[in-house]
Amino acid sequence: MLAALPDSVGCEDTVTINLQFHKGSIGTIAYFAKGSKGLFKEYVEVHQAGVTAVLKDFKEMSIYGNGRPYSKKLLSQDKGQKEMV
Repeated sequence: MLAALPDSVGCEDTVTINLQFHKGSIGTIAYFAKGSKGLFKEYVEVHQAGVTAVLKDFKEMSIYGNGRPYSKKLLSQDKGQKEMV
């Protein structure tokens, strides 16, 4: 299911996408074009069996719920675009 927020210039570039996978998992993608420039550009959360992983700007990852929280910061941003091309 896709839902877009209407705007005055017709961009409709603020959307949510709800996905349901074959084995019953679900996913939600939220793209907010009108957010603050002071926040992370990309923010990903993954939840599974009481464990949550958070990825911020493809530079910093934290994992919670599996004992003591684990964090890793990268020196540079790698979105995998070079490898994809």
